[in-house]
Formats: sequence, structure tokens, C-alpha cells
Amino acid sequence: MFSPSRTKRMAGRGGFTLIEMLIVVAIVGILAITSIAAFTSYRKSSLLDVSADNIISTFYQQRDEVRLGKISGSEGALCKGLAVDADSVRIVSAPFAGQKSFDSESQRWIYKGCDMGELTYEDLNLDDLVSVAEIKPAGTYELLFMPPEGEFVASGGGFGDEVEVILQYGDDANATYQRMVSINLKSGNANKKFVK
Repeated sequence: MFSPSRTKRMAGRGGFTLIEMLIVVAIVGILAITSIAAFTSYRKSSLLDVSADNIISTFYQQRDEVRLGKISGSEGALCKGLAVDADSVRIVSAPFAGQKSFDSESQRWIYKGCDMGELTYEDLNLDDLVSVAEIKPAGTYELLFMPPEGEFVASGGGFGDEVEVILQYGDDANATYQRMVSINLKSGNANKKFVK
């Protein structure tokens, strides 16, 4: 049994009651749920940003390879760039013909650069959870750079000065989980924007 002196020593100690412990556990649980939701949101946004940056850097990498004269195997010079459609973004290349011919109807020289009849496609690996939600204006585009200076050539698609590729995380159509890669069809410049 307890001696009176031992009981006095135990009574003098401060401790936590069961209610106080339950309150602390509840607060920790609420903080954990909040932080998990914030982390999930941050992860989705980061994956979209990385995918959009990957598209832009690949686009400029293709331009730089054309400018620097990188030749794959014995194929000769290639036109390189991206192909975008409602389902995907892919790397595209075409043989560079580099020919000039005189057009009697227009009475001027026409420069034929990329042989658009022999396009070769390669997958651009985006994250599995990121997909192309929409292309504005709708259509399929081949956005190529021609040797030797990297002159930009766009074909296909609709009309306008730029094409916008809207990326989406999963099936969530919320603008928070979308990013836009905008490519100017006149200059060949690309940038990333938030979807409003």
C-alpha cells in the first residue's frame, strides 16, 4: 500500500489529465490532415510546372540542335521541333531538303526547307498523371526549326498568332491544376502561364 509520505510526493507532481491528452491528439490530427492536403496540392502544382518546363526546354533544345548542326546518324540535316495535338506533345523531325525553286505563278523564288511528308515522331515523356487537356486554337500543329539558322516554321492547326497547350493534372478540370504552354507562331518563342 501507499505510505502517507509517498502519497504526498505523488500529489505534488504535475501531470496531464486524460482530457488534456485528447485535446493534444486532436490538434495534432488536425494539423496532420491540413499538411497532407497542402502537400498534395503542392505536388500537383509542381508536377504541372515540371511538365510545362519540360515541354519548353525540349522545344528550345530542338531549336539549338538545329542551329548547332547536330546530325543524327547518316540522316543529314534535320528540321526539329514539337508536334502538338489534343492528346499529346511529341518530338518531331523531318529531313531538311534545302531547295529553292522558282514559282511561275507568283513570279518569285520559293524556299522548300522541311520535307513535311516524312515526319518522324518520338514521345515526349510527361508525368503519367499529366495530360493535354486542350489545344487553342484546336488542331494538330507541327512546330519546326529549319537549319542552319533555326528559322521557325509552323504548319497545321487553326488560325492565330499563338498556340496554347493546356496541361491538366489527372481528371481535375480546376484551373489551379492546369498550366498553359504558349508558343508564338510567328517568332517561335514559348513560355509558361497559369490558367485563369
